Amino acid sequence: MKKFEQKKAANELSLRLLDLSPANLRDECVAVCKTRFERNDERTLEAFFFGKKEDVAGYIKAIEKIDIDKFRPVINFIKGNVSNPAHHTVELVAWLIDFRPRPFNDSDIYPEPETIKPPISKPADKPVDDPVYIPPPPVILASETNTRTGFNWKKLVKPAIILCVLIIGAYFISKNIGQKANIQEGCMYWNSDHYEQISCNKKMGDAMIIALDTVKLKYFRKIMKEDTITYNSIGKLWYIKINNKPEYFTARGKHPLYPALILKPITAHIIDTYIKVDSVK
Repeated sequence: MKKFEQKKAANELSLRLLDLSPANLRDECVAVCKTRFERNDERTLEAFFFGKKEDVAGYIKAIEKIDIDKFRPVINFIKGNVSNPAHHTVELVAWLIDFRPRPFNDSDIYPEPETIKPPISKPADKPVDDPVYIPPPPVILASETNTRTGFNWKKLVKPAIILCVLIIGAYFISKNIGQKANIQEGCMYWNSDHYEQISCNKKMGDAMIIALDTVKLKYFRKIMKEDTITYNSIGKLWYIKINNKPEYFTARGKHPLYPALILKPITAHIIDTYIKVDSVK
């Protein structure tokens, strides 16, 4: 974490690591895999992304399909909210910031990262002999004054600075308004068989309003017609039994109405047991 803070102070971290969120960490893992995948990092990737893959494309695919809630312990560790983090959590952060040597080895030596200190400004030297220091008058160069008209270009400096301040202020005000608008629309709720985006301040009866997840908003669906499920659906659909009746979904994760229930991959046994035989292709 000292190395993390050192890179942050030196402006060497990506914007996704500065703006921490589960979705940003997933996207950062994909970016790191594409730009600097190394074989000695496979142990870390195996531990975090469910087993060994054949190549870098396999790890990228596993990262893109992962439930982004798995990244929340990583965020808590980076923010200093965890006193005893899991080993694979620490290894993943080391991989993301390119900390070396890695993965951890008892025989390796890990030096303390240098702390970046802000420069210390020194007061201007004053003449030692004079009891009261009076600075010399400024020297006006000939180039600063138009010799034919006598116009002093320094008169434009103050208005130009004021204009720049106004332009920059207007930009940040408009950006802040846009961000507030996005925050207000940054929630969603489950509507029968899919998620719908909604303002965080709006209520939809007893519906549970949760933080917006653009991946779930686009891809997470409940299968309403069971006769569309075939053996080809194995590896593509997930299910959970509610009151001994299975419900089917298009992505892994938690049940939208019962977050304590984790969806399971559909199997041939489930298809044979709960779906009509003549509907299975």
